[in-house]
Amino acid sequence: MAASASIQETPFVKQLASSDRPTREKAVTSLQVFLASDRTLTNLELLKTWKGLFFYYLKIIEDMLVEIEGRVSDGLRYHILDVWVDELGKVDEERKAPLAEILTIVVKAKETGRTKILKARAQEVLDDERLSTWATVKQESAASKA
Repeated sequence: MAASASIQETPFVKQLASSDRPTREKAVTSLQVFLASDRTLTNLELLKTWKGLFFYYLKIIEDMLVEIEGRVSDGLRYHILDVWVDELGKVDEERKAPLAEILTIVVKAKETGRTKILKARAQEVLDDERLSTWATVKQESAASKA
C-alpha cells in the first residue's frame, strides 16, 4: 500500500467489522501498515479508524462469547453487559451508530442466556434510557409513528 494512500482508498476500515475472522485479521494487518506510514491523519480519518476498530473489537467479543459460551463465567458476561452502553457512548459520541446491529449480542443474551439473571441483566441493558439518544432509535421511532 502506498504511503500516500488516503483512508478512503483503503478497504480495511469496513473490513475491520467483517463477520469473517480472516478478513478482519487481514484488515488489522493493513491498518498496521497504513498507520506505520509516515503521514498525519485528519480528524475524519482518525474517526473512521476509531469506529472501524470499535466494530473490530465488537466482533472479537461476539466471537469469544460464541466460541466459549459454555465455559465463560457468568461474572464475565455480567461485566460485559455492565460496560456495554458506557463504552458505546464513548466511541459513538454523535449517536449515529447502527444500534440494532451493535445490540445483537445483547438481544441474543436476553433470548438465549443460560440463566434468568443473565437474561434480566441483558434486558436492563436494552432498557437503558441512554440508548434512546441514538439517531437510529429516533429515526425508527419517527418512522413507526408515520
